[in-house]
Amino acid sequence: MNKVPLDIFFAVQAKVNGWDHIPEFHIRILDFLADSDNWNNNVAVLQSFRNSSKSSIAAIYAVWLLVNDPTLLILVQSADDNTAMKMVEDCKRVINTNPLAKHLRGRDSTWTARKIVVQGSNSGRNSSIEARGIFSNVTGARADFIFMDDVEVPRNAGSEDLRERLRARIAESHHLLNPGGKKLFIGTPHAYDSVYPEIVGKGASSLVIPLLNNLKGEFPNITGDVTWHERWDHNEIINKQLACKSRAEFFSQYQLIPMAVEDSVLDPTNLQTYDGEPELITANRSSLLRIGDVRIKSVCAWWDVAVNTKKGDSSVLAIVYLSYEGQLYIHRIIELKGEIEQQCKQVRDAALEFKLPKICIETNGVGAFAPPMLLKEVRGLGIAVQGIHSTQKKSEKIIEAFEIPLSAHFLHVHQSVMSTKFMTQLRDFNPSRMDKHDDFIDAPASAIKQLPIAIGAGIQNKIDGYKSWRPHGESIEIEREMA
Repeated sequence: MNKVPLDIFFAVQAKVNGWDHIPEFHIRILDFLADSDNWNNNVAVLQSFRNSSKSSIAAIYAVWLLVNDPTLLILVQSADDNTAMKMVEDCKRVINTNPLAKHLRGRDSTWTARKIVVQGSNSGRNSSIEARGIFSNVTGARADFIFMDDVEVPRNAGSEDLRERLRARIAESHHLLNPGGKKLFIGTPHAYDSVYPEIVGKGASSLVIPLLNNLKGEFPNITGDVTWHERWDHNEIINKQLACKSRAEFFSQYQLIPMAVEDSVLDPTNLQTYDGEPELITANRSSLLRIGDVRIKSVCAWWDVAVNTKKGDSSVLAIVYLSYEGQLYIHRIIELKGEIEQQCKQVRDAALEFKLPKICIETNGVGAFAPPMLLKEVRGLGIAVQGIHSTQKKSEKIIEAFEIPLSAHFLHVHQSVMSTKFMTQLRDFNPSRMDKHDDFIDAPASAIKQLPIAIGAGIQNKIDGYKSWRPHGESIEIEREMA
């Protein structure tokens, strides 16, 4: 039979389903899908707001592909098997009800909850449409099209480690494609560093359809031009916002703006950034260290040792300065590479560059062997080495180190630190779900805990009629020194 245009096939299915009207943005989606020959790098990313029928449209599209070429192989991958099988069920329904597709179901076809083999298929091993979870075993599978339908969800995108595992599985799927095969991603972002913008950034074709355009007002009373105005009125949009746990959830799921859906325990937006370097000034037989115009009171360098980095742990050296006014400056977070001897040399070089008088080493686990090895490297340089066994619960230590400095806006971070994993791990930190890989926040937290408490002079409050009764001064300075 002659090839059927996608818009005609969709219009027939819409009539079968009793849809009175096809919204304009559905036409945009159909045009985007029908143009698969022009997808950049044979990859496309379709992001449309929740409840916009994007998965239902994708099922109709999958059947349309088979109507025009029943020899095609389509693999549907979702966050889990059950979600993927829902699209297979949708495809079965389309084949059974659309008069342009009924010929696909032959008497010898094999139909299960997981797969469909249509009449005209010539593959002896693979199904015409097959459903698999993204983490399921798909060894040996082959496909001309892979539909990645909602592969990113909160449970597999809630932390850096989970997202890395998801990215790895997505990358592996490329080996399942036949020559000239294509991938279609369908979903909404569930993380600040969602996989969807990354895929688009690598050159994929993209279509993004938010619920509202030309936004007005503040959450949870945001309004604007509604994309699907036939279905969504003003009250419904407000109710959706009220049902969201946070502003971030609404913007991620309905506006397609990647944000951390869970509220951060530690708010990284309160960080202050700077790009200055420490400067040692010597005059009148005395020395002082400055970063810009800020005079530095103390510094702590903390080495969180890891040797077997293949397990995902990082060996990290954190350098944190403290000013006389009590401001904290996370100046460097250095990821150390190689065997322990090589790491010791890197720590020595950092100590010389940043004028470090002492290196603190966490001696828990493999760190117990690091202090004597580092002493060999720094002998004669005037740099002390101190091994410290940590007994405090890690989550408590991180909260104590960061919570007050962040809320008070006196935690400063060097621009170089912003390009490390520090920001991601700070944003993902959750004391009730501690991930194995948190070295880029654990090391600076340990350094901050070692620094003395400094209370600056600040702005004096003047109250009429009040005068300090204490003799010899009207200010007090408190300092806690830790060995």
